[in-house]
Amino acid sequence: VAYVTLLVLALFFIFSIMGLNLFRGKLYFCNDGTRSGQADCTGNYWLELSPNQYNGFADANTTVNVIASGGNQSIAEVVALPQSILVPRTWDKPWWHMDDVLNTFLTLFEVATLRWIVVAYSMMDMPDTTGLQPQTSASAVYSLYIIAFIFVSIFCWNLFIAVVVDHFSQHSGTAFF
Repeated sequence: VAYVTLLVLALFFIFSIMGLNLFRGKLYFCNDGTRSGQADCTGNYWLELSPNQYNGFADANTTVNVIASGGNQSIAEVVALPQSILVPRTWDKPWWHMDDVLNTFLTLFEVATLRWIVVAYSMMDMPDTTGLQPQTSASAVYSLYIIAFIFVSIFCWNLFIAVVVDHFSQHSGTAFF
C-alpha cells in the first residue's frame, strides 16, 4: 500500500508542477465581465439584480399579507428592493487556483474526485497573455491537461483500491481459495 501511495503522490506532484508551469497567474479575472483586462478593472460598477437573486424571497412579485395595511401586496411594494447595487471591481482568482504547489495539489485532488467541469472551463477560457479577461474557449487546448490527469487519476484510484483489496484478502485468509 505504501508503494502505491508513493506512486500516486509522485504522479500528483508531476501534474502539479506541470499545472504550475502552465497556469500560474493566468487564471485571474475581473468580476465585471465588460472589462477587457486588469488595467481597466478599477473603480465601481452597477450590478443589475434580477428578482430571483434576492436572498430569502422567491421573487419580487410574491404576494404577502401585510398586516398593517390589511391587504395583499407584492414584496417589491412592501420592501423597496433595489434594482441594482454598486459593486467594486476586483481582479481576482477563483477559489481554486494553481499559483502554488499546495493549492495545485488541492485543485488536482478535486479534479481526481471528478469535480472537474468548472476547472476545465476556466482553463479553456484562459487568455494567452497574463492580465487579460478570460474569453470563452480561448485556449481549448488546455483541456488536454485535465483530460490526461483524469485518466491518470482514474488509473491511480483503481490501482490503490486493487492493492487495498488484495492486501485485505491476503490477511483475511481468503486469498488461497
